[in-house]
Amino acid sequence: MKLILLELNEINFEVAKYYIDDGEELPGFKKLFDNGVHSTESEHKYSNLEPWIQWPSVHTGKSYEEHGVFRLGDFINSDQEQFFEKVERAGYKVGAISPMNASNRLKNPTYFIPDPWT
Repeated sequence: MKLILLELNEINFEVAKYYIDDGEELPGFKKLFDNGVHSTESEHKYSNLEPWIQWPSVHTGKSYEEHGVFRLGDFINSDQEQFFEKVERAGYKVGAISPMNASNRLKNPTYFIPDPWT
């Protein structure tokens, strides 16, 4: 079984859906919508809604208050476990291309290409 997690940064899905409904051909987004897009909420304080804060929340399952990573590239100084490590420990191979504000702490990654800021 394969799992693909696609991280899209600063995409407004409502706008993409509007264009598709208006007749624009955006086959990649249409496929995402047809298969189900899941939205989540993490932070309620406006200053903590920056993507470089939100990605550590996605990768750790913790809020900003719990992971404490505020700046871009600062996750490398964190000791928080990311889901990448959990998946690998469960016996799966993990490859990552540009996971945002993440660290490569995998024991044997298939590949891990960091984001340009980390």
